[in-house]
Parts: sequence; C-alpha cells; structure tokens
Amino acid sequence: MENETYTPNAGSSGVGTSDKANTAILRIAYLIAASDGEVKQSEREVFKSTLCALQGVKMGDDDTTALIQEVVQEAAGLAILRDFYNEEEQIKAFLSKVSGDVSVIQRSKVACRRAFAAWISICMADKEFSPFERKLIKALQVACNGFAGVTMVASGAGLGAGLGFLLGGPILGAAAAIAGAALGAKKKGTPETIQKFGADACIPDAFLEEVESRCREIDEAQAQLGRCAAEDERKSIEDSIGCLVESFKEFVDNVEA
Repeated sequence: MENETYTPNAGSSGVGTSDKANTAILRIAYLIAASDGEVKQSEREVFKSTLCALQGVKMGDDDTTALIQEVVQEAAGLAILRDFYNEEEQIKAFLSKVSGDVSVIQRSKVACRRAFAAWISICMADKEFSPFERKLIKALQVACNGFAGVTMVASGAGLGAGLGFLLGGPILGAAAAIAGAALGAKKKGTPETIQKFGADACIPDAFLEEVESRCREIDEAQAQLGRCAAEDERKSIEDSIGCLVESFKEFVDNVEA
C-alpha cells in the first residue's frame, strides 16, 4: 500500500506497545522486505511511515539512524545467503536472526497483532505478496504462537515450549522445526495439521486472512483515487480510505476479534 498503510501507532485505541516491541516489529519488517534480495522504493516508504508513526521516533534522530543502519546491514547479510541456501535454509537463518525480536513481541497480544499487520502491509507494498514472503509470515506465525500446544520433533527432541525453547536451547534445531512446519514438511511425529491455527491461537489463520483482505481493500480504493479526476469524487474516496484505515487499526487492536 503506497499512501496509507497499517502502522503500529502507540496511541491507537488507548493501548500502547513498548519501545522494544516497536523496534522489534520494525527490524523484522525490514528483513522481510529485503527477503527477495532487494528493498523496493514502495517497501521503503511503508517502512519509513511505520517508523515515523512510532512514539518519539523521528527521521534524523541518532536512535533512528542507528536502527536503519543496523537493519540494512543485517538485511545485506541475509541477502548473501540466497546464493548458498535453499528456501528452507534461508528461513532457518531468518528465524535465528529474529528470534530475540519475536520473543519481545510475544509478550503482548496487541504487539503480536500489530506486528503481523505491519509485516503483511510491507509484504503487499509492492503489490506482490510473494510465495517466499508468505512462507516467512507463516514461519513467524508458528513462532509467535509458540506452537500452540503442538508437539514438534527436531533433532530427536520434542519441542513444545515455542520460541522460549529456541532462545535457551539449540537455535538451529528449533529453527529447523519451525521452518519445516511453515513449509509443510512432513517429519516423523509432526502432525499434518501443524500449519493450521484456530481462534484460540494468539495469531489465528483468520486474523492473517482478514489483514490481507483489508490491505487489498485499501489498495483498491487508492487505485480508484489515482484514476479519479473530479475533485468532489476524490474527496469522497479520500474520506473512504481514511475510514478504512481507521477501521483496520481498530480491528488490529481489538484482541477479542
């Protein structure tokens, strides 16, 4: 989405997310944008608008500069791996890189919902929600849901503690399990339904589907605005887009939805 997108506004609906969670959301957002080897201008604009929406964060500030430099360098490092790794191996490396960020986001359901809304928004910024980006989102969903009580098998060990185990145990082993689940790999002892998350999950499948649907609805309204020449009609469409964006933010922050 080029002009309007979801941003994890700290003041939205009177519910805030911590500075650490906001930073974690941004770090992962940029790494997702760079996952296909380059960050397009539209993706940078969504990243910048999300960055600027956060409380106390301004372009040009020392902290902002440091964050941008850090994530750009990390993204470049991950991009190099595309020449060496297949998709599953890339996802393992990605999850290992962002494990600490996911752990911070997991502490709040609002932060989790805002994170996925922002991540899907940046995936759709270039109008191409690629299959690999979808696999990254699925892997992050599995990680954030902490496996939702599902027993997984990796390196001969049962993993039921989610990302907490990943942080304290064999990172590559746990990341391999998450990547395998996200990619639909059939491992001995792994239920075929592991990719499915119902309403009881922190981030259910229905939430991700609704976020994508709302992003597309806003995109379509923006495309209509771009084709409109009449001033009164433009004003009507702009008002409609504003309502769609506000409704989107309210939906994301409604943890009961």
